[in-house]
Amino acid sequence: MVTDNPTSVSNDLLSAHKVSVVKGGKTLVDTLSISVPPGKLVGLIGPNGAGKSTLLSVMAGLSKPDSGQVLLGHEPISKVSNRERAQTLGWLEQLSTAHWPVTVEYIVMLGRIPYLSAWQTPGESDDLEVSRALASTDCEHLRHQSVMTLSGGELTRVMLARILAADPQIILADEPIAALDIGHQLQTMDVLRDYATGTKAAVVVLHDLSLAARYCDYLYLIHEGKLIAEGAAREVLTEQHLRDVYGVDVVSGGGDVPWIVPVRRINLDVSG
Repeated sequence: MVTDNPTSVSNDLLSAHKVSVVKGGKTLVDTLSISVPPGKLVGLIGPNGAGKSTLLSVMAGLSKPDSGQVLLGHEPISKVSNRERAQTLGWLEQLSTAHWPVTVEYIVMLGRIPYLSAWQTPGESDDLEVSRALASTDCEHLRHQSVMTLSGGELTRVMLARILAADPQIILADEPIAALDIGHQLQTMDVLRDYATGTKAAVVVLHDLSLAARYCDYLYLIHEGKLIAEGAAREVLTEQHLRDVYGVDVVSGGGDVPWIVPVRRINLDVSG
């Protein structure tokens, strides 16, 4: 899906080209290439410690690779201004935290900052974007509540609302459903699926393989920093791939609503 030549003509909104990350003498990401075309929900899957979150952070421009590069459109992300990056990329970190006793509405309104000039106060259009985002994430009833009183799952949804209020071209979400109940897991995946249409896209790190198969247009299976497989769910989530990477036997099925259930762990040397 991604070309190894970063100068080639492509309509990708975001792409990583032969990215490597080394920390403490350990290679966390090993010459990985990933692309994010418009209108697609891209899933990063793999065991704990595979390098998914590290790669996503590099693609967001939050950390620098030791080799390789990330392009935002056709421009190296390091050369894109902070303002333009904030308008284009929405970052949802894993297990979001809050440190100030402000209201949910205030936190979500922060998503509009990239569109405001210095000392400019939010206007009617900003208020509408905030209301839309709160409704999309089932957070309207939390609008006037302090973020310090929220559960982990509620806070995750509020932080997603902040991103939606910014209306970026690309959403990068690191395990966005990890703290959510099953109803809000489906709702969040529906939001991301609906968002990644037209000229927009999303990249999501997932551990639930059934949801990855159901919602994602394209999957990258990563293990020990290396790309093991990429493509549609049926090409990536094979029994052999899951044995090799996760060290488990699975049963699967479902057709339009695919499901994958691990049934036994096998005796493989699977780290992470």
